[in-house]
Parts: sequence; structure tokens; C-alpha cells
Amino acid sequence: MLQMKTINDILKKADSGLTKLINKAKISEDLEPIFKTVLDPDLAEHCHFANYKKSVVTVTVTNTSWATRLRYIIPDIIKNLKVHPEFKEVTNIR
Repeated sequence: MLQMKTINDILKKADSGLTKLINKAKISEDLEPIFKTVLDPDLAEHCHFANYKKSVVTVTVTNTSWATRLRYIIPDIIKNLKVHPEFKEVTNIR
């Protein structure tokens, strides 16, 4: 008979899928405020940091007009993000 595992047992294993997911969420939660500091306040309200993987920042926006506005300033955003050690490797935003 299988023994039920507690959540603590699962989380203690560094290689468990749940632990990896929680760690990724924590990293995203830490990076989003940094990302938003380089945006215009109006734009920051409509952009949400989604992921940072292999030097690419993925962003979601509320609608296409904000996406267009974001696309026009991507080079400036990348330049400003590279000042922060967490984003020193960023080369693209999508």
C-alpha cells in the first residue's frame, strides 16, 4: 500500500515539480518590480512580467494598443534593464 506524502515531504525534495514551480514563481515575483521600474508608470499598469529565460523577457499586456506602445520602446527598456544585475544578460523582450 502506498503511503501518502505530506506537502512538506514533497517540498523538501528540490527536484519535485511542485518545488520547481514554487521557486520559479518566487523568482518572477522578485523580478517583476524591477522590470516595472524601467517602464513609464502608465505602461507599467498594463504590462506584467511573465518570464525570464535564456536572455529573453516575456511580458503580457492588457491589449494590443499597449503591446504596440511597448514594442516601440523595447531597445530603451533592454538598455535600462541591463543596469540591474538580475537582467544583465537580457537581449530581447517579447
